[in-house]
Amino acid sequence: MHQPEATDEEHHLATLTMAEHANEEPPLRAGVGDAGRAGQSGEETARRSSDTRTHGHVLQTYLTLQPLGANHLPWHEHIKAAQQSPPPTDQFILQILNEGKSWNESGWKPTTHKSYDPQAGHKIHILQSSKQNGGDAWFARKSVHADEHPHIFQEFDYVLRTDHSVHEAEYTPEVFHHQHIMSWRAEVAKVEETLKAAGWEKVEIDLVEMYHKLPAPLKRRRFVELVVSGVYTQADKTDDGDVLSQFVLVQFPIDLSTFPPSFIGPISCLDANNRIHGDRIAQGAAAKKDEAATYECVTGVYASVEKVALVRGEGRPSENIWTMSTTSDAKGALPMWLQKRAIPGAIAKDVDFVEKYMKKLTRDG
Repeated sequence: MHQPEATDEEHHLATLTMAEHANEEPPLRAGVGDAGRAGQSGEETARRSSDTRTHGHVLQTYLTLQPLGANHLPWHEHIKAAQQSPPPTDQFILQILNEGKSWNESGWKPTTHKSYDPQAGHKIHILQSSKQNGGDAWFARKSVHADEHPHIFQEFDYVLRTDHSVHEAEYTPEVFHHQHIMSWRAEVAKVEETLKAAGWEKVEIDLVEMYHKLPAPLKRRRFVELVVSGVYTQADKTDDGDVLSQFVLVQFPIDLSTFPPSFIGPISCLDANNRIHGDRIAQGAAAKKDEAATYECVTGVYASVEKVALVRGEGRPSENIWTMSTTSDAKGALPMWLQKRAIPGAIAKDVDFVEKYMKKLTRDG
């Protein structure tokens, strides 16, 4: 997830940012998304989610900012009390991963923000879509990385797909904590053969909370995301050439107010007043020196598609093509126009963060 950085305009938004700390927006209850700010109860939020996202069935798209409820997720022992008609696990996974694999940014317009890293020797192209998938504005980043040694693709796969949120918390300076809520490992294992027949292996589904710092005096942000990823093993071809290997990772928001309170209450890092406390943050590198602090958080939303493909073009050596598309709303007092202005620069910097992290892992063995 990519949050806006400090700009001159942001520091001119004193009235808006102070409104967050003056509690002029009604406090969110723990586990309630932006609907809570409009005074909706958890039951109303759940009903809204069910009504607007095709109750209990596989959806045509998961790439929107509308949070999903428990009943829209595959069956799981921990949340079965809130699942009247959950979608089949295999159909759910295939819809999401196939949508992510076919996600195409080729028709998007370039933004004015372009980056070039002379030390790394590659360009980072930033694109913006016209409104799509429910009217959300999307931005994309594309970078090409030489296949310098036989394990470059595997390194990308390890850092960006395997335990994605754990690594993201390590290499992203703005992330001060992450909380793993639950996984669907046992459920995925039951449909493994079906997924393999469709070309997908190493599939993972995880539900996580990510906590981000924003420039003062803005409140910190919390994002509740389902992370679905897999490696595609069948022959494929793109505009860049023949695909030798590729993986896909899709993220979209989840509404925890639709989950059984007895399960989610002890796990979520937020209390009933939307504050994250140091004693609820796990010790370790991901805590980023905030173990003893207490912060009020605003719950935002984002969705993203991340892909890395090892591609061989005609007459060219193989290259790793890394694309990432995202749409988001940090909520609170931060205006959407300012968020959009900050996104291109923020997503460009992630390339450097990840490459430095990969080199660190290599050095550390």
